Amino acid sequence: MKPRRVDRMKEIIKSEVASALVTGNDEMLKMVNIFDVEVTTDLKYARIYYSIIGDIDKEKVQEKLERLGKKLQGEISRRHRFRFTPKFMFIYNDALDRGFRVVELLNKISKQEEEKGGDAGSEE
Repeated sequence: MKPRRVDRMKEIIKSEVASALVTGNDEMLKMVNIFDVEVTTDLKYARIYYSIIGDIDKEKVQEKLERLGKKLQGEISRRHRFRFTPKFMFIYNDALDRGFRVVELLNKISKQEEEKGGDAGSEE
């Protein structure tokens, strides 16, 4: 398969899924952020990487995304007239959680350094 065609399909899938999440009626799915989409060169599978904003049950979100994915697969195929539409596989990406954790740790270290520096500065 030509890379340009795969790239085009990736962008269409990412755009369509993100749009469906934002415009849908499910408040839980509105808290889902699509990071990336990878489509296999044979167009059989599309891995859709997502993260969740807030404290929401990841398993419930996964179930809802899988149901939505089956529906969207057909809609995207009809709307864009694809001969083949990949099967969607939603994969949770915890990068956002790890990023928040790193920021928390850096803030904690910064406060500790300030406290140490404040004590040392008063002795001089």
